[in-house]
Amino acid sequence: LAGDKVSPTLINKILHKNLSVEIINEYGPTEGSVASTIQRHLDRCDRITIGLPISNTSIYILDSDYRIQPVGIAGQICLSGAGLARGYLNQPGLTAEKFIAHPHIPSERIYLTGDLGRILPGGQIEVLGRIDDQIKIHGFRIEAGEIENEVRGFPGVIEAVVFTQLRPSDENVLCCLFVADTMISGNDLKKFLKQKVPYYMVPGTFQQVEEIPLTQNGKIDRSNLQRIQIEHAEERPFVAPVSDIEKKLAGLYGRALEIDKDKISVHDDFFDLKGHSIKAIQLLSWIEKELNVQISLRDFFAGSTIAELQTRITRAGKHHFDPILPAGNLTCYPATPQQKRLHTLQEKSLREITYNIPI
Repeated sequence: LAGDKVSPTLINKILHKNLSVEIINEYGPTEGSVASTIQRHLDRCDRITIGLPISNTSIYILDSDYRIQPVGIAGQICLSGAGLARGYLNQPGLTAEKFIAHPHIPSERIYLTGDLGRILPGGQIEVLGRIDDQIKIHGFRIEAGEIENEVRGFPGVIEAVVFTQLRPSDENVLCCLFVADTMISGNDLKKFLKQKVPYYMVPGTFQQVEEIPLTQNGKIDRSNLQRIQIEHAEERPFVAPVSDIEKKLAGLYGRALEIDKDKISVHDDFFDLKGHSIKAIQLLSWIEKELNVQISLRDFFAGSTIAELQTRITRAGKHHFDPILPAGNLTCYPATPQQKRLHTLQEKSLREITYNIPI
């Protein structure tokens, strides 16, 4: 298979016709002599990847400053090796833009594919989409393809696309359209994604559609996505806090988010209310202090509504909160172990000024 992204649906269709066939995934632009990587036995893999580079070909995942990205971190897929083309015929400007000097190996060149990808722990390369598909929302730069890949991993989902849309309140919200072979709840998808990606990459709205708009070439038509009417009123009906714990949590939510506690439903997600990790840490500190219960940030990300948090608090054991008390007014204070270490190092070489910090 080559020429376009392989989906789980396509693999299932092939296996439905012939169980004994070997599915091979190839990746590579024309500028790299068409085939640059290969993944054999794709039907046996847990994740769809483009595999490893072929002989005499190297793949680099680089950031915007052409630095090599660590394993698992997304960047631009770049090619080098014997199969690299010389450039574009009679287009020196485009050639200079796409074929550049290798930033790490002198006398070699690399080709900037414009594709977004990452190297997985096993060495296989996963394609996430195009660099042009990056989204910036709430100060975070998000790879839409990374979210779309995770959504496609939900049972029954055939295709998905993630984009931003402006609400009437002038707030940019992350949206996800998906096609599935069965009815799927947006809340189920949201819970699923919370286990896979950071909270700021979880779309606020999910909408199931019969088909996603495509261009004449069969690619997702992102220019037409803004015209689709997204039903933002997917949230559950307003449910006011009833129990003592719910009321206390509503007060703490309102305090952390700086909003009226009476407008917070027990089913409102903390992060949908413009919460973020710093406010979450602050909230959990107040919960520990006032309710004597310790909730980890990981558990909070997994369920950040008042209803979910009350269930977790009810099941958790009591935890005594020990506040850090301020020191009294003294003429001098005892040095900490870290300060004593620095003093010892300074005394070993009195000429050194490394530990003299100007104020």
